[in-house]
Amino acid sequence: MTDAEEICCAAVSDGTRVARGGNHDNARAAWMQAYSSRNIGACTSGFVTSTGRFVGRGEAAKIAFAAGQIREPVAELYSEDLCDQLNMLHHARAQDARKART
Repeated sequence: MTDAEEICCAAVSDGTRVARGGNHDNARAAWMQAYSSRNIGACTSGFVTSTGRFVGRGEAAKIAFAAGQIREPVAELYSEDLCDQLNMLHHARAQDARKART
């Protein structure tokens, strides 16, 4: 892995809290599980980066292109653009978290 910031997972945020997932549907489901339906309508879809930042779709597109995660520049990034890669990363991190709890 390089030191360059990369997109790690899809996420939704209300500006204070963030829920993550392998795609935005999974992130919304994680939000609903963690916070019920509170403010789900006010959430912004975006991504979490390798530095832990939540970024919107536009900034995520620039980061993903600079990191070589997508081949062509796009105005906004969608989880489908990185779906396989994000799902693998999300599942690996979830597995690591489960191992750490045992």
